[in-house]
Amino acid sequence: MDFESLSCEKTDVPAPFCGLRILLVDNDTTSLLNLASALEEHSFKVTTIEKATVALSILRERIDQFDLVMVDVNMPEMECFEFINCTQLIKDIPIILMSSNVKREMVEQAVAQGVCFFFMKPISAKKLKNIWQHVYRHQKKVSQKLEKNKANNQVEVMDNTSFANKKMQDTKGKIIVNSAEGSKGKRKRITDEETQVKNGDSEKEDRSLVSEKTMEKRRRLHWTPDLEKKFKKAVRKLGQKARPKLIKEMMDVPNLTQKQIANHLQKYRVQKQQAPHVQPTTSSIVN
Repeated sequence: MDFESLSCEKTDVPAPFCGLRILLVDNDTTSLLNLASALEEHSFKVTTIEKATVALSILRERIDQFDLVMVDVNMPEMECFEFINCTQLIKDIPIILMSSNVKREMVEQAVAQGVCFFFMKPISAKKLKNIWQHVYRHQKKVSQKLEKNKANNQVEVMDNTSFANKKMQDTKGKIIVNSAEGSKGKRKRITDEETQVKNGDSEKEDRSLVSEKTMEKRRRLHWTPDLEKKFKKAVRKLGQKARPKLIKEMMDVPNLTQKQIANHLQKYRVQKQQAPHVQPTTSSIVN
């Protein structure tokens, strides 16, 4: 996408990322306010929080109202990597760490845990202006992952359908079998099964057809409004503990598999990530 021709009037931030919603967490009040002011100069919408625990509560309550989390690693009430884990359980959102004392081991651990960038304080105005690039890369990565999952699901459905069709042919008794011990590999027709089919004994075929229809129904699960409502209710109630197994138990819907819930949970988070921005007014929550 060419963003150069689409940008805000007062800044060269691409138009799709004007009003980027940032949750800024820093226990240093001075640093917090200075960073927020610098970010707002580039049309970003910033919510400032001093405590990590409060930030998690806000993110959980306003799960669809943030595009990026920026957090200082020096948080007295919570270890930064614990905060990262809790944030990722709530929402698949890009996370940027900040510190005035950056160590290589910490950076490596942060990257391994899914953090998209690590800033050394003080952060220049140019780097803050380009914050949107990290959100763009994250969105692109999520989209590619979703497309890959869709492709894998399509291949799996095709394989299952081919297997089911072959099984149906076997039940009709019309498959010619090679005889390894008979007359030099000559093929023999299974006359007994063929006779049963001719006599109207199609019980096995009926069972196979029912089984195939059941498989097809499970593969093509339609998320009805009522089913979607139960799913969202379970996700919101579980919060950071939301897992396919727990969601399945809470929904208590017959024939709904854990794999179907896992796929839907991933799509749900991607849709929330790619939802159109609602540009909230800048707010500040300081404790």
